[in-house]
Amino acid sequence: MDHATTVNYEGGLKQLAEDLGNLRYDALEDFLQHLQEKLWADYQKDKDRGNVKLAAALKECAIHVEVAQEMAGKAWKISKPHMKPKPNPEAHAPLNDVCEKCGRVYCDHEEKY
Repeated sequence: MDHATTVNYEGGLKQLAEDLGNLRYDALEDFLQHLQEKLWADYQKDKDRGNVKLAAALKECAIHVEVAQEMAGKAWKISKPHMKPKPNPEAHAPLNDVCEKCGRVYCDHEEKY
């Protein structure tokens, strides 16, 4: 397996880190879940191959990412009550169906939304 030293991401690793850091905490938690699963899989493969030192390092890395994932989840639980929900256009009325009280498409006035 070839291990890349860069990612095909506009702005490279620094921009990727910035964009991941700007994710809402529940999305960051999901990303970290995927990353720690990958690291655990790599750990298991290297352990099975007898690469003891590499497996041990990957295990520690996976454990720390798992802790980071848990902390992102904690951050989400703290911040979630303060987040304003974003309207989901697919779950709401068509754009020509506006509220009679305020003239907006997405509002709290009408039960039909």
